[in-house]
Amino acid sequence: KVVGELFSSKRFIILGSVDIHNTSCSQIEKNIVDQITNFGIVGIKLHPNLQNFKPQPSHNPSKLSEKLHCLYKFAEKEGLYLLFHGGISNYTNFIDPKYKGVLRSYNNAVLENFCSKKGKSELFENYSIPIVIAHLGHYGITIPNYELIKLIVKKFGNVYFDTSGVSPYFIRNVLRSIPSTKIIFGSDGLYNRMAYNLAFLYLAAENARSGEKKEDILL
Repeated sequence: KVVGELFSSKRFIILGSVDIHNTSCSQIEKNIVDQITNFGIVGIKLHPNLQNFKPQPSHNPSKLSEKLHCLYKFAEKEGLYLLFHGGISNYTNFIDPKYKGVLRSYNNAVLENFCSKKGKSELFENYSIPIVIAHLGHYGITIPNYELIKLIVKKFGNVYFDTSGVSPYFIRNVLRSIPSTKIIFGSDGLYNRMAYNLAFLYLAAENARSGEKKEDILL
C-alpha cells in the first residue's frame, strides 16, 4: 500500500504481492483485484525464501499448495506476470520480531526448486504466464548452474531472467549460454548506484562474444 501510494504513476511499473500463508484463496483474489484497481499493478513479486514456500505448488503442504494454485491461476486470468527471487538468502537465518516467529527459508528460491535437471516444472509447464527469475536465478550462489538456465530457456518460452544483483562476469557467461532476448535488466534495491548496475551490464555485453552485437544485447 505504501509503495503503491508513493510510486503509482506513469514513470513506474508497480508489482503487488500477497501474504501466501495468512490469506485464503478468496482473499488472495480480492487483494489482487484491489491492487490492480488502486495501484495499477502489472505483476506479482514473490520471495520463496522470505515468504517461506517452494515455487512449485506440490512441493508444499496441501493448504499452501492450494493457495499457490489460486494465486498463479488468478494472476494468469488477470494477465499479470510473476517475478520471483532466485537464489539463497543468508539473512533469513535471523528471525525479525515483526514476523512473529514465522520461519523463513535459506534456499527455497534456488533454481533447482523451480525446475528439475530433467526439465520438469509444474510451475513453468502449467501456467501460460510470463515468469521472471531475478538475479539470473543465483543470488548469493558462487557456482551457477548454467546448464539448468540453458535447459529452462530452451524448453519454456514464458520464462525470463533478470540481471539484478549479479556480477558482469556472471552476466557475460549467461549471455554466452542463452539469447539476450531472455534476459531483462534489473537493478535490485539501491545497494549500488544505478550507474554501477548499468555499467555491469555494459561490460558483460562488451565481453560476451556470444555472436550477438553489443548494441543488440543492450536493446
